[in-house]
This record gives sequence, structure tokens and C-alpha cells, in this order.
Amino acid sequence: MEIDLIKHTSEWAMVDAIQGKLMLAFGLVLAVAVFFILKGENPILKGMLIPIVLATLINLGYGGFLMFSRPNHAPKTAEIANTSMGDAVNQELVKARRDDWNYSMIKRIWPVIILVCAILMFFVSQEYYRGLIIGFIGFGFYGLVIDSMLHYNLKPYLNTLIKLSETL
Repeated sequence: MEIDLIKHTSEWAMVDAIQGKLMLAFGLVLAVAVFFILKGENPILKGMLIPIVLATLINLGYGGFLMFSRPNHAPKTAEIANTSMGDAVNQELVKARRDDWNYSMIKRIWPVIILVCAILMFFVSQEYYRGLIIGFIGFGFYGLVIDSMLHYNLKPYLNTLIKLSETL
């Protein structure tokens, strides 16, 4: 049973770390885009600057967090499991359930942002504000994709933890 916990924790952590690397790389690409937008004169792109900077910060911050913290997660869980398997499973289960709830709630916010911005698009005529709205629509779609991928990766791990906790 300890091997199952460590194996599934390692797989989950590895995939999250890979997603963190991808987010970090995309954040760097967005940072370069910010540089070129600042040099340009296009008002629509200037409007998109705020959502792009937000996406850049999220990618660099959370992507970096995933990339650096997840590889260390499995060894720490293995250390706890060596002491007490029940504590390790319960600790992971609490964390996974909290993450599951967070991802479920946040995934509801992104479509609201997209919908509100799509409606606002009909009432705004200035190019800067249209760019801002287009940027937040893209930001909403990007957030929805990222959260869905993280949640998709968490679900099998959570199910495994539930099964392991039932056998304890």
C-alpha cells in the first residue's frame, strides 16, 4: 500500500511539475510580448496589456511554484509514510480534497469573466477598452484551460487516495 501511495504521488507531482515548466515558459513568452506591446502604438494591444501582465504574473508565479515545489512533494510524503501510512494518506487526502474544491470553484469564475466581457464588448466603442475586454476574454479562456488541466490531473490522484483511505 505504501508503494501505491508513493507511486501515485510521484506521478501526480511529476505531471504538475511539467505543467509548471510549461506555464513558466509561456510566462516568459508573454513577458517578451509585453515588451513589444509597450514599444508599439496600437491602442487595442495597449488595452490588452493589463490582462497579459496578469497572465504573465500567474504563469511565472504559479508555474514556478509548481515546478519547484512538486518534485519535492513525493519524497516528503514517502518520509511521512515511513513513519505512519495512515497519517500520510490522510494528509494527502485533505490536501487533495481542498485542491479539488478550489479548482471546482475557480473553474466557475472563468466562464463568468468571459461572459461579462463578451456582453461588455457590445457597449464599448473605444479601441483601448475593446482591447482590455478582448484581453480579459483571452485571460478567462486561458485560466479555464489551466485550471481544467490541473483539476484533470488531480482527479485520479484523489480517487486513489480515497481508495487507500478506505483500506486503512
